Amino acid sequence: MKIDELEENTQVNNLTGTIIEVSDANETGNGTPFQEAILEDDTGKVRIVFWDDQVAKYTVGQSIVLIKGWCKVYNSELQVTSGKFGEIKLVSSGEDE
Repeated sequence: MKIDELEENTQVNNLTGTIIEVSDANETGNGTPFQEAILEDDTGKVRIVFWDDQVAKYTVGQSIVLIKGWCKVYNSELQVTSGKFGEIKLVSSGEDE
């Protein structure tokens, strides 16, 4: 799957890209840790949100694949996340989330 194929409120399967930007870790109002990043492939860029134990795990320059994730619109832009049932893996090493 490519970034230009993403659609709001749909499952994301096997989206591969390179992290080009990572924000500082943050917390939701109820204390759940999260971190936003920008994922890029040859068709575009999309915001990806890391949750809980994914926070501070990924860095700029790493290639990752999002498996069985989810795409939604937040603040008028598409974003992807692994959600409850998906996973993120490093492409280069195959290391699990």
